[in-house]
Amino acid sequence: MNIEKKSPILSDDHKEMVDSSFNMGYKLDIDILNLWPTIISPKPLEHYEEYLRRNEKGFPGMYDYIMLKSDPKAIVEFNNLVDKYNADLERIKKEADLEAISSYFERARKIIKGESA
Repeated sequence: MNIEKKSPILSDDHKEMVDSSFNMGYKLDIDILNLWPTIISPKPLEHYEEYLRRNEKGFPGMYDYIMLKSDPKAIVEFNNLVDKYNADLERIKKEADLEAISSYFERARKIIKGESA
């Protein structure tokens, strides 16, 4: 017996939800900003794909659909920024460098919106 494994299909409502930010010209899913820590509790960050996979639960097909819509260059740029932030995290914590957290967040926002970071 050959059972074909089919990937789940994302509902039209969920597609519309994803499309809304990409239709505004965003290069990445705007929800990724939820990844960034608060100034009060800096923590290590995940790469774009890791965050999307972790948050796909309950929405089968969401990861694939968002990745299809996402700009590959923006993904690389975002992940590089995450790596820089994570490498700088101990210093940020030690110095309580709130300005650095804000700066990283602003650069992430610009990458997501397709602005010059």
